[in-house]
Amino acid sequence: LIANNIQPMSIGYDIATFAIIFFSSFALISIYVMIRYSWVATIILWIKALFVGILTFVILFTSYGLISYSLFDGLMLGTVFVIYDSIINFSKIKEELSKDLNTKNTIYSKEKLQLIFKEYIVNIFSRQLILVLSAAILLPICIIFMNLLNKSIILITSFSIISIALINFFMLPLIWCNILVQKYKMKEKRIKNNFWKNVGVEEQTFSHINDFSM
Repeated sequence: LIANNIQPMSIGYDIATFAIIFFSSFALISIYVMIRYSWVATIILWIKALFVGILTFVILFTSYGLISYSLFDGLMLGTVFVIYDSIINFSKIKEELSKDLNTKNTIYSKEKLQLIFKEYIVNIFSRQLILVLSAAILLPICIIFMNLLNKSIILITSFSIISIALINFFMLPLIWCNILVQKYKMKEKRIKNNFWKNVGVEEQTFSHINDFSM
């Protein structure tokens, strides 16, 4: 967190290097999430990262935050929080959806999914509150020790944490629930069309990818 004194060759080179490292790392994480959880979880991860980045930039610009090369470091730290928080949420939702999963043809109704996500919001409240309080503590520390710490990194990381909590409460559950509703509608349609009973078509099943267990 000490101020970065490295002089870059050019801003274009730095941005390109950051983009390659960032998207390559995020792509690998996405592959892990898809294999470990589901393709829906991968979509949610990208949506969450995108909106956290946008909201962080909006807060930074409206608060006249300092724009510097430390912005890259702050974004990386913010992304780490996004991934960490998302993995915890994916595990909780997967656990909830697995409780009533008896057969491959299990279908969750829209009402059932809405109930699951209402309980999910209640369960994550304390953890999100801790995140917001942590960010609120980081901001005063940044002001007190601004001569020793890189102010931009602390500010961007704090804004990212606050953005994560806001998105987890007010936007992500709705998007996530609607995607799962559409997923189970497609699954129900395939069941009615006897997709898996067609002896002429055999589909290899991969856990949490095309077995529709989540």
